[in-house]
Amino acid sequence: MGRINPEFRWPTLAAAASRCHTEPFPTVGGGVQTGVFMKFFVPAALAAATLLSSAATAEATTYAGSRSLNGVTADYSITTDGVMGVVSQADITAWSFTISSASATVTHNSGFLQALGGGLFATPTTLTFDFDAANADFMLLSSAHNAGFCIDSGGPNSCIGPQGSGVEMLLNGETGGDFAFQTQTGIQTIATAAGGVPEPASWALMIAGFGLAGAALRRRGGVFA
Repeated sequence: MGRINPEFRWPTLAAAASRCHTEPFPTVGGGVQTGVFMKFFVPAALAAATLLSSAATAEATTYAGSRSLNGVTADYSITTDGVMGVVSQADITAWSFTISSASATVTHNSGFLQALGGGLFATPTTLTFDFDAANADFMLLSSAHNAGFCIDSGGPNSCIGPQGSGVEMLLNGETGGDFAFQTQTGIQTIATAAGGVPEPASWALMIAGFGLAGAALRRRGGVFA
């Protein structure tokens, strides 16, 4: 096998993948290495995409939400470890909330966190809560439990005692004692993920996809001239 011609210009990834099944790879001395790109580049790209996808599942995801009831508003941020599906309190790595009402505005980024019963559910774009789940709750409260945001399905862990139905409560009791609650049902979106550019895994998958699509089109259209 000859040496690689140093004057050979490397094609772009997509172009290389689309040409690799027909165009020989030139070498010094007139020899060729046919199918080099198809044999090595595409599998390598797919392997890299798989590895990056696996790593991406462990990346943190931050969701932001806002709820208002009877003059009390809660704005909150919840960061998870990247888990998809049911979210437990162990999956939540950081959180904060701001409670605003006529009497005052308070902010907390630590205190009491609870997520029980499997009611909290994460997708890549949303956090939802099932107010009809059995004995589920989600609470972000100050250490003194006198300010915060609480939702539950009305079981024994209810924000305001067993109710037999879903409840949402906003509390700002640090100064003025403002308190609001309302019954809720069904699955509701409580927060959405922050937007951003595609993750590295997405880029790798797109590159591999373009390369495979180009190779398939070239194969269908005949030998590259």
